[in-house]
Amino acid sequence: MFKKNKYIILIALFSVFSVFAQQKKTDGYVVKVKLKNAGNYKIGLTYYNDDKIVVDSSATIEKGFIVLKGKVKEPTVAYLGWKNNPALSITMEGGVIPGPVLKFFLSNEVITIEGEADKIYAATVKGGVANADWSKIRDKEGALTGEQWAATKEIYPGKTNDTVAVMKYYAQSTKIYEESNKMQDQFIKDYPNSHLSMYFLTSKINNVNIDVLQAEFDRLGNEYKSGYYGRMIADKIKSVEATNIGKTAIPFTKKDINGNIVSLETLKGKYVLLDFWGSWCGPCRASHPHLKDLYAKYKGKGFEILGIAYEQGKTLEANKEKWKSAVTADGITWLQVLNNEDVEKMDVVKAYGVSAFPTKVLLDRDGKVLARYVGESKELDAVLEKIFAN
Repeated sequence: MFKKNKYIILIALFSVFSVFAQQKKTDGYVVKVKLKNAGNYKIGLTYYNDDKIVVDSSATIEKGFIVLKGKVKEPTVAYLGWKNNPALSITMEGGVIPGPVLKFFLSNEVITIEGEADKIYAATVKGGVANADWSKIRDKEGALTGEQWAATKEIYPGKTNDTVAVMKYYAQSTKIYEESNKMQDQFIKDYPNSHLSMYFLTSKINNVNIDVLQAEFDRLGNEYKSGYYGRMIADKIKSVEATNIGKTAIPFTKKDINGNIVSLETLKGKYVLLDFWGSWCGPCRASHPHLKDLYAKYKGKGFEILGIAYEQGKTLEANKEKWKSAVTADGITWLQVLNNEDVEKMDVVKAYGVSAFPTKVLLDRDGKVLARYVGESKELDAVLEKIFAN
């Protein structure tokens, strides 16, 4: 009888411990960090939680570990940095180039990070299924990041006017990018059910054909498709499909730079180029002189440009100021609206699936999508020349 009761007690205790363990996992995250040569630098943890950016610097010291505690709604990729460490920053005239940080999956459980402060991006991470998956390639990924950072430190701040050095830097950067891309592609192929694969696929949403993205997404397991990264990919596919070639452009109304109402519907009858840009975006600003040439050449033939600016300031007023200053500085004369204004009513950037800048969408006279370009594209010139040849 005692033996039977003993088993019952053990089973009961095991059940209690299991419940306690499950409860502990949902209480929040505990990130324990131990770094060699840590110095007196300040640690910072950044991540998205419920679509909001969180910056956690409230670290404490516990049994030799730097400890950060909090809670996330769902597992998310976090970025751990070591602020003010001279080995991980480049001081230049006009600002500082920050160095690489450690990326890992943050979940409501104990996560232990150990490594060197000067190479925090290559630290080991233990805790959570996704981080266990990441450990399969973390060493190689850390080595590539180290190569990239070494190349960056070699050229900045002193050799940016050295053509040979710049060409070498870009060649090496391209090589490292391609190697990293291949590694991620192989991981997605080998581990389609991993949360990490879903995250890796989000980095490709602007670089692959929408049909390829859909096929890759379909091939991944269903477990994480309703999560943050799965939703990001699904939203991208949905929004791009809504603006595919031949589709009627999504209508919207916004205020222009003078406060006048601009409606996409009123521009029907013209060929319209929607130019998604921002004052902070170097390639966007660099494209403006050429757009000015195209506008001057074809405006009288029924061509219009509608700039849709997306700013990253903390307030609407700050965004308006940056936007208007850039428009003036670049000498832009075509229609301009600010996406940030009344964004809660209509987010044109999201509606058109824009997640890389610049993005340009060309509409025909009936308001249907003719073409879509991400980044610099010389195809636009040929298309416009053909349209207005007669």
